[in-house]
Amino acid sequence: NEIWLDLNEKQRETYDREFEEARLSLSKPGVTRVHIFALINKLKQICNLDPDTGDSSKKDYLIEQLEEVVEGGYKALVFSHFPTKTLSQLKETLEPYSPEMFHGGLSANQREKIFKEFQENETPKVLLASVKAAGVGLNLTRANHVFHFDHWWNPAVARQAEARAWRIGQTETVFV
Repeated sequence: NEIWLDLNEKQRETYDREFEEARLSLSKPGVTRVHIFALINKLKQICNLDPDTGDSSKKDYLIEQLEEVVEGGYKALVFSHFPTKTLSQLKETLEPYSPEMFHGGLSANQREKIFKEFQENETPKVLLASVKAAGVGLNLTRANHVFHFDHWWNPAVARQAEARAWRIGQTETVFV
């Protein structure tokens, strides 16, 4: 399913302000593609979570959905390509679901421990994962709900991340 959400009021104000500043900065000499991508990333992060308040229509939607997922006895994967800016803030909010974070900064032992706990135990109910760290080579079949909090530039990377839940051994319908 593809769900479109409007920014909440605070996010919209922040987004509009940053967009206007970005638009003005692009008219200055010496602007390169790198500058443009940095500005786009900043706007994407505001769409995830307002940097000042943490308000987020995406976060509100995710919480609402996770309540149903967990009540049904299922687990979920939540992907973002902003582990420090987005996933770490979500982890605090999602504490009732005992979330764990899976990202590229973890050692091989830490990754294995988180992976094993997610697959074999009742908690964590939610695995917050960077798209790049969890996008290849993992079987995360305990999850049958996959949420993309934001999208990577290449849609194939998102499909690879989703495939972590669609592996041999999955016995449930997978919802993305």
